[in-house]
Amino acid sequence: MKKNFPPRVILKSLMLSVSFLLFSQSHILLATPLSSDKWKPGHYVKIEDWQLTQACNPSPAPKCQMEKVYDELKATPALRGVKIMLMWSRYETRTNSVSTFDFSSLNTIINNIKNVSKSGNDKHVILGLTLRINHSASEDTPEKKRDAAKLMLPNDLQGDNGLYTAGGTSLEHYALRNAYAFMEGSESKVKGYNLKIYLNTLRARLDAFIQALADEYDDDNVLVQVSTTESAMGIPVVPFGSGVEPPPGTPDNTNYYGCSPRPCSDPNPRLNEGMTAIINSLNTSFVKTPVVPSLNFSREYVRDWAYGGTSSNLVAGKFGLGSPNSFKDYGVNRPTGTGTPPSAPGVLTYYPGFHNIILLAPEVQGADYKSDNDPNNPVSNPSYESIYLRVRNDLDANYVIWQRNFPYWLGDPGVLNFLKTYSLITSDTSGSGGLNATQPTYLK
Repeated sequence: MKKNFPPRVILKSLMLSVSFLLFSQSHILLATPLSSDKWKPGHYVKIEDWQLTQACNPSPAPKCQMEKVYDELKATPALRGVKIMLMWSRYETRTNSVSTFDFSSLNTIINNIKNVSKSGNDKHVILGLTLRINHSASEDTPEKKRDAAKLMLPNDLQGDNGLYTAGGTSLEHYALRNAYAFMEGSESKVKGYNLKIYLNTLRARLDAFIQALADEYDDDNVLVQVSTTESAMGIPVVPFGSGVEPPPGTPDNTNYYGCSPRPCSDPNPRLNEGMTAIINSLNTSFVKTPVVPSLNFSREYVRDWAYGGTSSNLVAGKFGLGSPNSFKDYGVNRPTGTGTPPSAPGVLTYYPGFHNIILLAPEVQGADYKSDNDPNNPVSNPSYESIYLRVRNDLDANYVIWQRNFPYWLGDPGVLNFLKTYSLITSDTSGSGGLNATQPTYLK
């Protein structure tokens, strides 16, 4: 269905501004209590954009990825649904200052999943909003990295200011006007791009997209959650506040990070503010569907959401708690420090304290498959049983989202086979696959 929206500020923008101001003072607007029609705990598989968009060849050619996913859903009772990662550009185009939202491709996928449910399998959908991408090995040139990052943005917001070369070959990248390149850890190379979510103009457009999504899907009980990509922002390739001259073609009154006039204040704190505003936007627009932010770093930002148990901001807004990893890496399991003030703990330390209080939905991704401790250490390939028992017993998860990456998903043995055969999963008649099926106290 296509929907046209004029480019004007709507009442929702005022509501979101109020919501943001409330958060800054440790308060979140309360969500309206509703029924538990969207409470569907269990195992879900995470579908990335490349799998959604792979062309399906006519029979008898090999099946495309989504056809394989539908078959996997049919053949795996314990697999309760899919998490679909959304690229903004796939659903919004803008012409003559008017946006058109087209969800027809997404509707096709959701309808196919509903058809699987008609065969006796109760399947559901989680939607994830992509705010950050990590580059794959095949995206090995600045042009390929740029083109991958542009998928996060609608057509009119995809412009760039040319190739940035000051950091050397490994840090060459295109300076997108609405996304910035980042590194991670000690690696001196472009790892991916984050949206410039500190820009009010970008967030206003994103708010309109979120509202269009909610108008399309919030009333549909096939949708059981909406979420974000991880809260970690990475290390900007061009440091915030560095005074670096803009790349070629940048207007004189705008610096590398889009602040105007330049120089501008350091955008780094405003990235957290932007993430908070987006999470609140989801919660404002999706009145009936639980919102589950994916939190990991900074630990101080996670603490702003999770500290305080039943008086935390997560509880106040009836949010769930998600995280992109579930392993025992020190960064996400770090205990509270002893200094003054004490350092913030890792996100996974909060899970036990939210037992039956809020929805808990950790993910299992590539690093979790490779190591049960530190992904930078030699690969240990923990068993799928140990990963499952970790999220089930240590994190008390209600939902687990398994990344559909290779060779882990379809290996021998693989995650899919494990979900079909492991007794604690297959013997559970609740539909949750052995996870905690108790509906939490604070659930939208």
